[in-house]
Amino acid sequence: MNKHLKNFLIQVLVGQVIALLAYFLFNLKLFIPLFIGASVSAWTVYRRENKK
Repeated sequence: MNKHLKNFLIQVLVGQVIALLAYFLFNLKLFIPLFIGASVSAWTVYRRENKK
């Protein structure tokens, strides 16, 4: 597994953990956009790192 992919997976996991915490602290309405946002931001970071 290369470094970029590992970083990408870590980003996704961190984002999803944060989304889960938000879900337990607040409610389902916040969970879905946070989950999507975390995945999208991780994907853009991954793409940006791969372009270098």
